[in-house]
Amino acid sequence: MKILIVLLSFLFLTGCAPSFLGVALESMTVSKADDYFDLNSEQKDALKKDIEKDMAEVRQHVFPQMAESLRKIDKQASKNEMSAEQVGQIYSDIDQYLKQISTKFEQTAVKTASTLEDDQFRYFEKKVDKEVEESAEDTETPEKALKQSMKRYTKSIEFWFGDLTSAQEEELRKFLKDHPYPWDLQNKNKKFVLAKFMEARKSRDTLKKFVSDYCRDYDSARLPEFKVALDEHQLAFQKFFAQSLWPKMDKEQKSELKEHLLTRAQDLDKLARR
Repeated sequence: MKILIVLLSFLFLTGCAPSFLGVALESMTVSKADDYFDLNSEQKDALKKDIEKDMAEVRQHVFPQMAESLRKIDKQASKNEMSAEQVGQIYSDIDQYLKQISTKFEQTAVKTASTLEDDQFRYFEKKVDKEVEESAEDTETPEKALKQSMKRYTKSIEFWFGDLTSAQEEELRKFLKDHPYPWDLQNKNKKFVLAKFMEARKSRDTLKKFVSDYCRDYDSARLPEFKVALDEHQLAFQKFFAQSLWPKMDKEQKSELKEHLLTRAQDLDKLARR
């Protein structure tokens, strides 16, 4: 799942030409999988071929929907419309695209997992454990957790709108103090899913079912407490953005948003026609 999120982030946060971007997305997915599982050359070659087929499906069936959603957001923003319900719909659309893409990769994920050796599972376990440990250290106090949350939200918002003003940053900081991101539960969730994955590897049939189910509905594999906390946090942010942040965006920031939305929509259209 993390690979899919990174893949989509790369799509939206880079200014690569569409022809290069399509190749980069495929290469990045293989590279990320290798980073987590230390794949051998045979596994990497097979994964690359399968990913190319999967990405062709994604480009044809998902990218046009994503492009249309970006144009829809542009129309709403141009009318100065951005209610909490509309922001919620944007979140819902993104989640649906992630799930569609995840489903496209299902057979490849199952196939790749079936080739993994025990030392590769252990390599993955150590990698995730290290990430969780580093995240726990980075968010161990309320002050450090707030710093990480500000970094995450500011980066995302400023990509679309340009630099936030000091007043807007203060508004965001206050929101994140009042509605802290559930870092601790996120770390526990990673350990929870990791434990289920490592247990599933003991049987090839169980592993196949776990990976397949995860690709079809990753929400179902999450720690229930984390899902509840994340949903509550996102709902609070949607309301905050619509009622507090959006009304204070100036003309230049909204113009920046429009440019990015339409540029990314055009990039997706071009990728879909590859």
